[in-house]
Amino acid sequence: MARLIAICIMLVVTASAAFAERVVLAVSSERVAINSNFSGTDITLFGSIERDGGVYMGEEGYDVVAVVKGPPVDVVTRKKERIFGVWINRNSRTFLNVPSFYALSSNRPPDDIAQSQALQANQIGLENIIFPVVTDSIEAPANSTEFALAYRRLKADNDLFSMDVEGMELLTPTLFKTTIRIPGRVSVGTYSIEVFVFDEGALVAHDEQTLWISKAGLEQLIYDFSRERGLWFGVFAVVLAIFVGWFGGVVFRRE
Repeated sequence: MARLIAICIMLVVTASAAFAERVVLAVSSERVAINSNFSGTDITLFGSIERDGGVYMGEEGYDVVAVVKGPPVDVVTRKKERIFGVWINRNSRTFLNVPSFYALSSNRPPDDIAQSQALQANQIGLENIIFPVVTDSIEAPANSTEFALAYRRLKADNDLFSMDVEGMELLTPTLFKTTIRIPGRVSVGTYSIEVFVFDEGALVAHDEQTLWISKAGLEQLIYDFSRERGLWFGVFAVVLAIFVGWFGGVVFRRE
């Protein structure tokens, strides 16, 4: 009985320590509207770390990591091979629920902040993004690394995967701010904004908010119409293409 009471006390103390700090997070804009001339925008994250009485930070102070992800997509990554002088698609991997956008900002490199287990558990860092693979082969998961690397490389080339390991600014020991770049090629959908606070390698606080990116104005009307009335949208597109072709022939017709 005494042992059971001691275990319960340890669990209560552990739970209290886990929630000793908390993050108060604010975002400059919770919605991003995409129109015809959208070329990207910046969102600013700022917040504070609140501590319960009697809780002290380590000698090196807090480390803060912000991650913006979303929306998840299913992707097929293919590998081209040259056969008789012709490049064709051979092997491929299908990944489920992979973020179409990933941006990280931290006050120093994540590998210097925490151990790899903590980083992997929270998908902190491009190399720690989880790629669930769909396959009928037992050997395929082990051979999927190069396909995941190729996907990350293509996303990075289009500024859709990025890491700024010095972008998080610690204004005071408990106040932080950073700016995340949203490029013009992002997909519409729901994005997650996560902030992780570490103290001497231990995760001591976490908060999450939602960012919505959507089309605006005429683009939104066309987008909604194409989704809700796909058949009529296709008919309209064909008629419009025929009309534009005919009108162009009339205007540029040479006598």
